Amino acid sequence: MTKPANKHPNTVQITAVICSYNRQEYLKQSITSLVNQSLDKALYEILVVDNASTDNTKHVISNFFSHIPNIRYIYEPNLGLSFARNCAWKNSRGKYICYLDDDAIAAANWLESFWKIFTTYQPTPAVVGGKIIPFWEAPKPLWLSDSLASKKLSLLDWGDKPLEIKRNQWLCGGNTGYHKELLGNCHAFSTEIGRKGNSLLADEDFLLHKQLQKKGYVVLYHPLICMEHCIHKNRLRKKYFFQAAYTGGISRWLSLVKLYGITKRQRFLYSVMKVCLCALLSPCFLFFIVPDFHPKIMEIKCKILYTYGFFHL
Repeated sequence: MTKPANKHPNTVQITAVICSYNRQEYLKQSITSLVNQSLDKALYEILVVDNASTDNTKHVISNFFSHIPNIRYIYEPNLGLSFARNCAWKNSRGKYICYLDDDAIAAANWLESFWKIFTTYQPTPAVVGGKIIPFWEAPKPLWLSDSLASKKLSLLDWGDKPLEIKRNQWLCGGNTGYHKELLGNCHAFSTEIGRKGNSLLADEDFLLHKQLQKKGYVVLYHPLICMEHCIHKNRLRKKYFFQAAYTGGISRWLSLVKLYGITKRQRFLYSVMKVCLCALLSPCFLFFIVPDFHPKIMEIKCKILYTYGFFHL
């Protein structure tokens, strides 16, 4: 779909991005939340990247938003969230790139908050992310703890004060903003990891944030960067959490290898450890016959699967 150029192309400071794969039923509300931002419309554009969708994603844009002057649609044929995110920043007009999940609703001051933080906070952050509040499509299961929900459903709340992300903290990629220039300097999002279609591989944002921190840049959590994230009812199944835990372990191993590298000696030691862990953890699968009558039991099962995934057992 060809869109007319923004009437104020030279004033665009922020590109708000939604990367979407077969989410036509949620996309309209996500885009609407960006259309209705408090920030001056001349200061931002909305870029929707269709990541090889097979549904009516394109028609959602043409049918409901063709009258919006600062929205653009791009089709990215290479399946994978990293491909879509890279396509977005390479085609953006803004100095700052802000990513919103395609099943999320941004707060009305979402972009205005990004703009103020990037231009006033010192030291200037390379990455800014914030709170992610759940919107449950179905009641939260009794076996699901807040901790497990946060880790596997991309929920986030580090409190009501800004803080620089440290070792055991993280941001979620569907609610983050970046300096465009730094994305190019760090080669942006690795296409070797991250979601691809229905695959649950992840960590492309984790890897990028760690790469930026290694270079001395600030990765910032700020509570004003807030959005609601739809928790689909089909994710509120134990099978989904088990799959997410196992692939989460694989993702973390792949991202750490890319971040720090691995020598031949380390690879050998890893193989030995893998054999030993396989023998040690095999009896742990007997734990899976225990009913999930308490959230802690579900957490332990997911930790076991995460470990199996990390060591590719």
